[in-house]
Amino acid sequence: HEIIQHLTKWYMPSVQKYVVRILFMVPIYSVQSWLSLYFQSATFYIDTLRELYEAFVISSFVYYLVALLGGEETLKTTLRNKDAKHERHPFLIHWMLGEWTMGNVFLLWCKVGVLQYVVVKTIASILTMILRGV
Repeated sequence: HEIIQHLTKWYMPSVQKYVVRILFMVPIYSVQSWLSLYFQSATFYIDTLRELYEAFVISSFVYYLVALLGGEETLKTTLRNKDAKHERHPFLIHWMLGEWTMGNVFLLWCKVGVLQYVVVKTIASILTMILRGV
């Protein structure tokens, strides 16, 4: 129902496209559960497909947050204007990792981290599927 509402009232497409992607997790989980119960021998492959979509949704969630916060340029400016206390890691960790720079670099590393997860999760899922089939 919520997916249809977003698609019929398409007033903020730059944000709503991410919302629709995230909301599709519910029907995908339900179809995946039903298929896993019905085709128990194929459960592993069905779960793998769901995990691939899950990785896609995680990246969509990060871009959803960026869009909600005004886009990349606005977010970079906001981060750059943050108080210096936000650039330091918590107790003891700051000796190992040092300080980070808010703004362009911080946002870039957040996106790299999420996209790295998506790539690694995709490769691991495909490899697991291939090796399990052997």
